[in-house]
Amino acid sequence: MTRRDAVVVGSGPNGLAAAILLAHHGLDVLVVEANEVPGGGVRSDFLTLPGFLHDVCSAVYPMAVGSPFFSSLPLHEHGLEWIHAPLPLAHPLEGDLAAALHRDPRETAAALASDGEAWLGLLGSLSDDWHAFAADVLGPLLRWPIPRGGAGRLAEALVDHLRSLGGEIVTDWRVETLEELPPSRA
Repeated sequence: MTRRDAVVVGSGPNGLAAAILLAHHGLDVLVVEANEVPGGGVRSDFLTLPGFLHDVCSAVYPMAVGSPFFSSLPLHEHGLEWIHAPLPLAHPLEGDLAAALHRDPRETAAALASDGEAWLGLLGSLSDDWHAFAADVLGPLLRWPIPRGGAGRLAEALVDHLRSLGGEIVTDWRVETLEELPPSRA
């Protein structure tokens, strides 16, 4: 077997992120995955009727969009497109009322009518620099994104990017012991 710089076991988003980072720095990386397709819990499949694609495990990725690492990757060049909900969050109130968190805090305040200014007041000085606050604290919630075409598109884009960096992925390889892996420096 060829000696590698690194072997990563598992092709979920964390394994792919590690492999991409290593390959980006010029290391010869092999990823081994027990399943038939890479992605771990970030997969989509046609599980019911023909033409109906289902996310197998996870589906919504606010932390992926907010992640400095994932944001630094050119995943759009590998087919990943994020879909954003027009209203990321809503909460039912008494009667037939509801409060909705809009992506723009001024829209949220306006939708709260007479309570809007009080809502902005609760944020104190943070409302003066809302965009910095939102990016640091609420950013992932306000993004609430899903990959167009299903969760598998995120894994496919990560895999394609890894391969563009020279990394390799082998599927259907369940690892039980370290001795089963090819020789590597890491």
